Amino acid sequence: MLPRNNAGKYVGVLVMVLLILSGILAFFIGISATFEHTLIWSKWAPWYGMSG
Repeated sequence: MLPRNNAGKYVGVLVMVLLILSGILAFFIGISATFEHTLIWSKWAPWYGMSG
């Protein structure tokens, strides 16, 4: 709902760029967290099946 002038156009472009950058950042954080968590989960064993 921005006014139709140059300032509104620049604000719209700025918002779109920030959304794209935040999406890329969230993607990379998600990918790294996925690989880190799956390494931890690969070592998991139920407590009732372990001897010790």
